Amino acid sequence: GGPAATQRSLSATTAAAVASAAVPLARPEQAPAADDSSPGTLRDVTPIGTVSAHDVAQAVIGTRVPAIAPVYDVDTFRVTYMTTDGQGLPILASGLLALPKKAAGAPSPVISYQHGTVYLDAEAPSNNATAGEPPVVLASLGYIVVAADYVGYGASKGAPHPYLLSAP
Repeated sequence: GGPAATQRSLSATTAAAVASAAVPLARPEQAPAADDSSPGTLRDVTPIGTVSAHDVAQAVIGTRVPAIAPVYDVDTFRVTYMTTDGQGLPILASGLLALPKKAAGAPSPVISYQHGTVYLDAEAPSNNATAGEPPVVLASLGYIVVAADYVGYGASKGAPHPYLLSAP
């Protein structure tokens, strides 16, 4: 129970959704049923756009980020999946998937990026996939990055964020 357990569950669910998203969706027989509300069920992967390595390099100039040299352009996607809210009820959630544009088969370690507190829905990772944001910067260095929006932001905008609840 508790907020930390909920956050770990959200992170694990996001990781499961990303693993599913990374597999080509070309086999419709493996697509989840539209009414499946089981945690971790992938619902959709929507392209957001591509951020160039040059734009990432420009975005981090003059910031507190140590000198980095972005190598890859980054394709960004909004991933929606089912999870549970603070009451244990099914809810549609979202997150950002940032993929470095590498040669097919090139190895890419995976990072589950857990952002700090945000106050506006526009700050949720899948709503803010810009050149200077950490998930995009990390992907430009060669990592596959997943960043949950957290319940209450993104696809679940307006739902209570579980860490704001004193008890489920």
